[in-house]
Amino acid sequence: MAAKILVVDDDPNFQRLLTYTLKQEGYEVVVAGDGAEGFRLWGAESPALMLLDVMLPKLDGYQVAAKIRAEEGPSAHVPIIMLTAEREVEQKVRGLRAGADDYLIKPFHPAELLARIKSLLARFAPTETLVGRPPLGRILVFYGAKGGVGTTTISINTAIALHRELGRKTALVDGNLQFGDHRVFLDLGLDRKSIVDVVTAPSIDVDLVKQVLVRHDAGVDLLLAPPSPETAELVTQEHMPIVLEHLRSLYDYIIVDVDKKLDEINLRVLDAADTIFVVMTADLSCLKNVRLVLETIANLGYEQDKVRLVLNRSNAFTGINVKNAEGALKRTIDHQVVNEYRGAISALNSGAPFMFTKADSLLGRSLLDFARVVDKLPTTSTARLPNITPRRGLPGPQFGEAASWTAAESRLPGRNRRWAEDSRRSGFARTVCTWSNPHVGQADNSDRDEEREQQSGDAQRATLECLGPKLPLHWLLGCQAGQPAQPPDKSQVSRAG
Repeated sequence: MAAKILVVDDDPNFQRLLTYTLKQEGYEVVVAGDGAEGFRLWGAESPALMLLDVMLPKLDGYQVAAKIRAEEGPSAHVPIIMLTAEREVEQKVRGLRAGADDYLIKPFHPAELLARIKSLLARFAPTETLVGRPPLGRILVFYGAKGGVGTTTISINTAIALHRELGRKTALVDGNLQFGDHRVFLDLGLDRKSIVDVVTAPSIDVDLVKQVLVRHDAGVDLLLAPPSPETAELVTQEHMPIVLEHLRSLYDYIIVDVDKKLDEINLRVLDAADTIFVVMTADLSCLKNVRLVLETIANLGYEQDKVRLVLNRSNAFTGINVKNAEGALKRTIDHQVVNEYRGAISALNSGAPFMFTKADSLLGRSLLDFARVVDKLPTTSTARLPNITPRRGLPGPQFGEAASWTAAESRLPGRNRRWAEDSRRSGFARTVCTWSNPHVGQADNSDRDEEREQQSGDAQRATLECLGPKLPLHWLLGCQAGQPAQPPDKSQVSRAG
């Protein structure tokens, strides 16, 4: 039986367009021209989903959503997609707080609307309708706190482990659209199809996505990044949710490897994720970035259990151990992957991932253990637009030094620029971590020194308190444990710089 969708919009042309689009997909459509009629038809027709415009006569969309949510009974939980031409975040947050489950800004692509409708209907479907039907796949996003922490290595090998060792049907998406490395890591040529072949088609459907996927010898299906940076511009923030929703219907797991920019495309990917794995290493620069990432994710309104920290190269000696890192981040590190750097580089250069050729190696066993833990994570999806805190934008295209903030602010929309200015004036979030290094402020470029330091066992411990952004982090070294850092004198600055 076709799902019934209630369209509440006062624009006759838009009513006709939505009605045609929905009926083409087999849905039954009921139309209301104002908020009061929409509320009445909701009670009389018991629709499976509502498309609710904001600017309506008699009762606006916010009032209609709030009245429905205030009612009792199963119909009060009808999924609502709010439609509006308003682009301000404040309007979006108001709609979500009124009870909307999703929010679309006009004009939008019909394919995106249909993908969101299907996703919500599947999520809110009664249990009895799901008997005999495979569940929707889980989207796992791997986000590197900075470049070079091993995000691509972990994401690729996790995908292979989930498929080869655990029998899960897995897709791997290269979300680094400009400079994705999956072709290199997996020894695939530039002639292979990519996401560009999806987004440049007249319409995006599940059959098209299946045709573009590339099957690796390990059994994992790949959606590759564009072959060149200029073609990456063809992929927009509207495309990614559509593609990911289609992949949900085909696979148990969709592994997405994204770069560290938190632009609109990546934010839409994070919105769609069931779990976000922030990959990090135990160095001061990375810890600073992780703190910023966690604070930003909190501002976006994601639930805390949606984000998990992965410490890569956990057994590498960096002077900061796991306990120190957890103290700096004020949260537990959820997963650890061991260090086998030479083997990882060798696998990269040969185009043969560990889990495909050396699954019994130290790194291979560590990645398999990680995949097993991932497979046992709770299946309750938090993949939906946040409905708690407004998205307030970010200070620049990616996390970097404080000095770059001012230049980045000038390129931001007004509301994001104001937030960036406020953040810069108040300073970076307070970061406290423990450093173990007897050669504070001095360069240490030899393996001999690192080995000698590791064996000494009596390295000094110094507390760093970064109040930024006026001083670079590495200037704030050498203070006594438990005491706040003081601004350096000239000799410290010259030695550190």
